[in-house]
Amino acid sequence: MLKVAFCDINNIDFNSVDLTDFPKDRLDYINSFTNENRKNQSIAVWLLLKKTLFDLGLNSVYNRLSHKNGVWFDSKGEYFISLSHSKNIVFVAISSSFVGVDVQVVDDKILNIKRRFENIYNLQFDSDISESEKLTILWCAEESFFKANIKNGYSFYKKITNNGNNFILFLASKNYFDGSIENVNL
Repeated sequence: MLKVAFCDINNIDFNSVDLTDFPKDRLDYINSFTNENRKNQSIAVWLLLKKTLFDLGLNSVYNRLSHKNGVWFDSKGEYFISLSHSKNIVFVAISSSFVGVDVQVVDDKILNIKRRFENIYNLQFDSDISESEKLTILWCAEESFFKANIKNGYSFYKKITNNGNNFILFLASKNYFDGSIENVNL
């Protein structure tokens, strides 16, 4: 099982969000942010996670979540979760095996770390991919495989445009992914 969902945080009224059922450690984490956008991203990703779990009939998993070495999982070890956010979008991936998801806005600032990817930079990409997109894909791949805590498996990337921003979404998993991504309104 592998489910991927995302939402645009611009569609959320954060003043009316009820945080009372958020786990205490998550509330503490959210409240540690002084940057309002970063705080809203964190709230949104947890709202999306809860909704996606409930839509899958996995209500009890929400209260059994644990975090170790960058990997989110339920305490029974039945489900693995990965979270990501960039600018105005947040993503959640839920799987029955290790999974990692990363989304990043495409920005020329990534050119500053090109040397980090010198050994793999010459991989074959479609001709319509810019240098910034290529580096963002490599960055997201590295992040996704790290979050999934796996060295190999299935991988998937997609270019996404939202509110005038171009993003790269990358997913790494031991489970096959058919590419379907649910756009959720919260």
